[in-house]
Amino acid sequence: MYRGCGHGCKYCYAPGLFYQSREQFLNPSPRSRVLEQIQKEAQNYSGKEIHLCFTCDPYQPINDRYLLTRKTISILHRNNIKVQILTKGGERSEKDFDLLALKPGLSAYGATLTFIADDDSKESKVRKDL
Repeated sequence: MYRGCGHGCKYCYAPGLFYQSREQFLNPSPRSRVLEQIQKEAQNYSGKEIHLCFTCDPYQPINDRYLLTRKTISILHRNNIKVQILTKGGERSEKDFDLLALKPGLSAYGATLTFIADDDSKESKVRKDL
């Protein structure tokens, strides 16, 4: 739904997947015509599962403006597609709990817990003894 991610986690691997600098990746934007594309392709995935998302967070701060996650969930549910969400978005994601509750058999939700303090999540914590 989005290109890039505004969370800024130091351990994030996604910038390298897209051959972007960290600074570029930290400047997220909505994908062009993403809702139209999802609507067009959704009929081909009825009965399947879709994960939101491996390379960005569906509830990063930019989603407060564009609401692409909520709109995507609606499209997928209308097409009998199970939505799996993994997020660090915290309270931002609570806004869509009502939508997920409407189709519990088509909804899965998980929260990534990294550290208690946001600043710690943005620092690289790699154990050398592993």
